[in-house]
Amino acid sequence: MLNNCASLQDPSVLVQFQNTQLTQNNYDPDSLQPYGCDVPGCYTSFSASSGLFYHMKNNHPSLEGIEKPFRCAIPNCQKKYKNINGLQYHLREA
Repeated sequence: MLNNCASLQDPSVLVQFQNTQLTQNNYDPDSLQPYGCDVPGCYTSFSASSGLFYHMKNNHPSLEGIEKPFRCAIPNCQKKYKNINGLQYHLREA
């Protein structure tokens, strides 16, 4: 699931995973926060899609002009989506 993503340039993920390598020995799915907000200036991420959904609803009610506000926050992944369903599918199938 974590190996199929493109290179990463999102500063929030760099900080979140700094000095951490996800390997078979230390991978903890409960600590991973793959659901990221891609609204400019907002680098929050969540462990569950519902957290990102409510974050967007409460903090960014108008997404006008933002083509793909839902981003994958897994290290080395730059994928972004128009809606949360696309991100959910990516995380489930990648």
